[in-house]
Parts: sequence; structure tokens; C-alpha cells
Amino acid sequence: PFLLAGALWAAICLTLGTVFSRQQAEAGLRFGLEQVRRVASQIDFRTLAAALGPQFQLDPASLPARDSRDRVLVARAPHLASGIGEPIVRLLSGTAGTGRAGLKAVSILTIRDDWLVVALSSNRFDQPGRVRLAHPVTERDRNLWEHRAEYSEGPMSTNAGSFEFLRLPLVTSDGTMLGGLEFANARGGYAPFRARTAPFVST
Repeated sequence: PFLLAGALWAAICLTLGTVFSRQQAEAGLRFGLEQVRRVASQIDFRTLAAALGPQFQLDPASLPARDSRDRVLVARAPHLASGIGEPIVRLLSGTAGTGRAGLKAVSILTIRDDWLVVALSSNRFDQPGRVRLAHPVTERDRNLWEHRAEYSEGPMSTNAGSFEFLRLPLVTSDGTMLGGLEFANARGGYAPFRARTAPFVST
């Protein structure tokens, strides 16, 4: 009976620990997404629509092969060369530079030519008109896009450390999906390695 009671108590403690950990994770996710929403509320959607609307296209001649193994993939987006997206870049950079613990990058991602594109980011790679390519669009990317879904991924290890990604859809009043506002938050410890947006969170 003593052993049975001990085993039962251990099972109860394990269950309670699991529930508590899940509640903590859910609370952390809600808090994190609320931070993303606050920044999204500061975005001028007319400027965003002008920057990432139909005129935002990738120069086909600049696109890498879809199976490229280069660590950083870039392309040219001539529409952004005018600086039309710079007011938003300043907002993203100001957010990332506030010193909020763990926040390493704030970016707006969109889909063009079957690529997930980091169109505007606090971590500028080059002059306006050059954008970074996260990866070829996957079925999951399309599903998230079509359903205007809030999104979390991680923590995962990249070549720049361990990160958690939170993304909020940016949708105009008429329902047009322009992109996703993404926070890249540094996390301690180890996590499964996945080649994703690692170049976009390094400083």
C-alpha cells in the first residue's frame, strides 16, 4: 500500500507539473502576442499597403535557385528602392532597440513568387530595394496566410542561438492580407535545430 500510495502521489505531482507548465507556456504566448499587437497598432496601414501592395514584386533575375544552400538568400525588390517602406522600418528598428529583454529582431514577412520574404526588418541587410528570402513557401506557410493565423514557432536553435518566433497577420480593413509582423525572441537553453530565418535574427 505504501508503494502504491507513493506511485499515485508521484503521478499526481507529475500531472500537476505538466498542467502548470502548459499554463505558464500559454500565458507567455498570450503576453508575447499582446506585445506584437501593440506594435501592429502603431503601423500606418496606408504606408504598408503602398509598400507591400501589388507594386511590391521581386526581380525575377535576382532570385536564387529554390534549392540553393547559401546561408543568406537575397533578392531585389525595385519598388522598395524608393524608400517607400522606410517609415515602417524606423518603427520596427525603434521597437527592437527599446532594450526589451530577449527581443532580437522585428520584421514584416510576406509571400511573393513562392518565397517567404522578409520585406522590412529592424535588422537591415542592405540598402532599400534588397530583401531577404526566408525559404521557399511551404504548404504550412500558405495555410497560415490564407487563414490569417496568429503564429508561434519554437524555441528552436539557429546559427544565431535559440529563438522563439511570434507572428501576427497584418490585414487591412477590406480584408487584404499584406504580411505578418514577426518578433524573434532569444531563448536560453538548447532546442532542436531548424534552418529557418537564422540570418534574420543575427546582429
